[in-house]
Amino acid sequence: RNPKLDTHFRDQRAFADQDGQEKVFFGGMMGVLQEIDQATSCVPITKPLSFLDLGCCPGAFTTYVLKNNYRARGVGVSLPPENGGHLSGIRENYMKRFQLIYANVTFYQLGPSPIADDRRLQDLPIPLQCLGDDDGVRYSLVLLDCHHLRKQVDYVNWDYYRIVVSQLILGLSAARDGGTIVMKLSNPQRDIPAKILYLLSTLSTRLVLHKPARMHANRGTFYAVAKGVGRGAEGSRLGEIVGELRSLWVELTYGGTEGTGRWMTSEDLNFIIKSEDLVDVFADRLIKLARSVWATQLEGLKRLLAKNEHTSVTEEKAESEHL
Repeated sequence: RNPKLDTHFRDQRAFADQDGQEKVFFGGMMGVLQEIDQATSCVPITKPLSFLDLGCCPGAFTTYVLKNNYRARGVGVSLPPENGGHLSGIRENYMKRFQLIYANVTFYQLGPSPIADDRRLQDLPIPLQCLGDDDGVRYSLVLLDCHHLRKQVDYVNWDYYRIVVSQLILGLSAARDGGTIVMKLSNPQRDIPAKILYLLSTLSTRLVLHKPARMHANRGTFYAVAKGVGRGAEGSRLGEIVGELRSLWVELTYGGTEGTGRWMTSEDLNFIIKSEDLVDVFADRLIKLARSVWATQLEGLKRLLAKNEHTSVTEEKAESEHL
């Protein structure tokens, strides 16, 4: 018997027993990656594909990849269900080509050197060890979709930034030279997301932003798809950037007045580009990149407002007829 597979099948049965809301969410998220893939061709369908999916459960993105590429094999990391994470809905036949690891990615040993006096920290599992080494594990597609979950336990406000930084450390280290990174971000006009976009644009040969009309249309969220990672104009800085991110992870986890972590500021990312240079160097490029994101959000907000207005009129009419 395989305890890990037993756990997965138990979770899958529990997922199947849930009400329709989780299944609708699963189908919607598969549609999200389908939209991204149709816009960017980020999931090859014929050649062998190794992929890493951070924040993978309930498993919609992984299912989309494995369904569309029978030669794909992947590894995923997801918050344990007992800590508020999603159950896995990945079908049994796909699990033959996929390894699911339950962990909180923000509490892997991600600093420049191991930290011995924090029992919350875990060593990287074998599929994530030696990332970035010449003989280490590398992935041609990296999906970064971790986010705070409503039921997540032991969450503090600045963990949002720890999630972002942890994913960047793992994702940039895991991506094969010339590989693809797909990362969810929000509000491209703000300083911190803009600096991350600048980073991805300079490390890669091509950067595309896409806001799926499904599930994300009226929100600030969107996906950045970076292709040719490590081969961009500043690809040679990749190792240096990861080192700076590791130091920042330590500061966000143990800094602050009480030594329990702190918020991230735009200035923390000055090793990518200084805040005072961001507008002059990247504003025009950012506007071109984000134009379709804002257009999709505008249409989504219009539909939302129209729907709310229709609902309000219908409720007022029903109330007047009742009176």
